[in-house]
Formats: sequence, C-alpha cells, structure tokens
Amino acid sequence: MTAMFFHINTEPKIDFSFENGQVTLYGDISSVAGKDVIDGVDKANPLNPPLYYFKLTSPVPSVKHPFDGSLTISVEYYIYDFHPKYNEIVFSFPALDLFLANHLMGMKITERLENCHEDGYQCSFGGHNLRLQFNAKQENTINNYNYPYVRSGELSVKSEQNFDANFAFLVVERIRGLFSFIYSQKDISIGNVILKGSHEFLRPNIDTYTKPIMSTFYPRDTNDSTTGELGSFVSCKEDCLFHKFKDNIKDLIQMAFDDKIIFYDLTKDERNKYDLKHTLWVNYCFEHYCKEILKDITDTIVSERGKSKRVKKLEDLRNKIFYIYNPSELKDKEDKCFHENRDDNTIPNKIKEIIKDDNNVGKEWNGLKVILKKYLEKPYCDTTLKDLIGSYIEFRNAHAHGSKAYHLMENNHRHIIHSIRLVECMNYCLVLKQAGYSDEKIGDIIDNYWKQLAILPKE
Repeated sequence: MTAMFFHINTEPKIDFSFENGQVTLYGDISSVAGKDVIDGVDKANPLNPPLYYFKLTSPVPSVKHPFDGSLTISVEYYIYDFHPKYNEIVFSFPALDLFLANHLMGMKITERLENCHEDGYQCSFGGHNLRLQFNAKQENTINNYNYPYVRSGELSVKSEQNFDANFAFLVVERIRGLFSFIYSQKDISIGNVILKGSHEFLRPNIDTYTKPIMSTFYPRDTNDSTTGELGSFVSCKEDCLFHKFKDNIKDLIQMAFDDKIIFYDLTKDERNKYDLKHTLWVNYCFEHYCKEILKDITDTIVSERGKSKRVKKLEDLRNKIFYIYNPSELKDKEDKCFHENRDDNTIPNKIKEIIKDDNNVGKEWNGLKVILKKYLEKPYCDTTLKDLIGSYIEFRNAHAHGSKAYHLMENNHRHIIHSIRLVECMNYCLVLKQAGYSDEKIGDIIDNYWKQLAILPKE
C-alpha cells in the first residue's frame, strides 16, 4: 500500500501518515496523547477533502516534551468519508457469494437485486434492533464483452436506531465471526464494508434538507480467503449452504451477536495441523459447549456404589465425551464424577444407569449418535468409540502436560487424527443444537465438514 499523508482535522494541525495498517504521527503529539481515535484530511486533496477516521489499537502514549520524532501505532479500522452516525451496514465478500451460490446462479438476466429471504432476520444487539437481509445482486458490466453480468451476494444489516463507528465495528466483527463458524476457519476475509445513513444539511437562508451519506469501512483484515479456498463446502447448485442453514439461521445469528459462539480461531492451514494449538483449541471449545448444554439437563448419573450426581456436574473428560455422543454409552464405564471424598478416587466406580428427570424441568439429552454414527464406521473409521476417545485423551494430555514426547507418525496417527476430528465435529453439532436445528438438518450440514477431509489411509 502506498503511504497516504494527512493532517489532523482540529488544531493544532499535527501531520501523520498511514501505510500498511499503521498510523505514524510526526512532531509534537502532546495534544492527542491518550486518544485512540485520529481523524484527518488528505493533504493531497486540499479542496473540500473527505474526512478520514482512524481507530487505533491503543491510545497515543504521553511523551516527554519537546518531542520532534515520530510515533507509529497500528490501526484497528479506518473509515473513508466519515460521518458521526449511520443506520445500515452492507457486506459483500467471497465467502458470502459462496453461501448464496444457488441464488446467484439462478438469477434471471433482467434482475438487479433479489431477496433470498423476503422477511429477513430480526436481531437485537447493544440496545439496537437490527434487521439482516441476504440479497443476491446482479450488475451490468457493459465493458466486459465475455461476461456482461456479474453476480454477487450482499448482506444488509439495518438498525432502527442510528449508530456510531464503534458499533459498526462490533457488528462487522460478529458477522466475520458468524462466517468463520460456518466455514470452520478463522481466515475469512470480509473485504471493505459500506456504511449508509442520512445527514441533515443547512442551506443558507433556507430550511435544512436530508441527504443520503455513504462511507467505506476498512477493517484490519490480514485474511485473504477466496471462493476457491472455500469451494469444498459446496459441490453443486442444489447444495447451497444458505439452504442448509436458513431454517434456524435467525437463532444462529442471535447467538453470534450474544457471544454464545466461540468464533473459530484456526486458519485453514492450522486446521490441517494436528498439533498442540489445534488440540487445545478443540478441547477448550468442547468443554465450553458441553458446559452450556449440560447446565439445562436434568438427567442423573447413578454409580454402582449407590451415589448419584446430576449430569451437569460431570467432571471427567472421558465421561463427558461419552455422554455427549450417547448417554447410554456411559453405562459400565469408569466413573470419575465423584470427588467429594478422596476415597472414591482409589476405588473404581462404574456407572450403573442414567435416570431421566420425571418432572421434565430441564431438557433431555439424547446425544449426537444419530448424526455422527456413520463417521465411526467404514470407510471413515475402523476402530471403536472407546478406543477413539482413549486416543484423543492420551494425545491431548501428552500435549497439554508435556508428560512425554508424542509424535503422530510414531503412533496410530490415523486414529488420533480421526478422534480430534470427531470432537471438533461434536463442537459444531453442539452449537447447531443450541440454535434449534434438527438432527437431520445438522447431519446435512456436518456432511460439508467431512467432505473437506480426505478419508485417512490405513497404516
């Protein structure tokens, strides 16, 4: 990126530059010390220049006076042609195009804009009432002889209340997070975002008038995902992701805005590396989602020693995985839930039964077996659930605690990798369960996850 040069819009006129996601301030910066926002005008465009707004990752520090050097700070985002208030955010990026693929391919030549879902989706966030609308748009590109029309996806987020730049940033991050969950990878690029609104202008000697405004929001975006990199998620027009998700996408969207989804923290490359970061990330997510699921379950576990405990008190990772997959799989398994007395750790306990609450106060949990069973069978897998869970826990503990050197190629790496994939897939299912998706629909969505992963060869 070529460096751009500005001066601050208020007195004193401090000079600064912007290049490669960083602002560099020059000269006496005491007047902006402590501020995390810098706004300025382009020095190359002195006649009626648009206002630039830079949100810094940290406040400008205080420096000893006099200061004639330079100071560089990273930028969280910046806005071209900044205005204080907006009421709409418009997204358009490759992952969204793929998400709406069948609508784009099915559009008629004469159509310019098509609502993918007429009603849109209502959402509340930060005291604002939002309406999200997925659109498929078609633009005429007369100058391109071979491809006279370009089709792309669009997501509009409108608010009943005006909002500022910081609120726009929070919305942008949650939309990015929503799609990072959908595609199971962190590196989802959302490109530049359009902010829309209206502004009252005062004519000399005449009443005020309202004029539409439009700004461009540039998030700090180090990702560069393209439809080519995400293409394994959709194999044909009829296999559109939007169709798979749309039944309960309103609830999924609300969960994203309520921070009830741990946005995916692995890039595409990291996801294919079964190392410490991947394993600990998968396990962290599982523990979190498991806790969210179990807190509403009223089932009770009974041990052979006659003790009982509510399922939500499960403490052993092995038991949790068995329970989430299929509660009945826990029967006759070693129970490590009861830690009130140290003696219980020295005497093996077996789970006798799981009792369903007769009062039906909470939710019953039937597990994920109906969704994931086929991935524990050939050609995907040739071992038992018990062995897979054992492999996962051994590998996770070896990495987390550094108890021993553990190399995939020196062990049964096929089973270890499959076990990590299984728990990662459980995490995905648990989120969709919380959003209200049916087992059938979750199974349909999960198929896209497994399509990305080659069937592991046998040793």
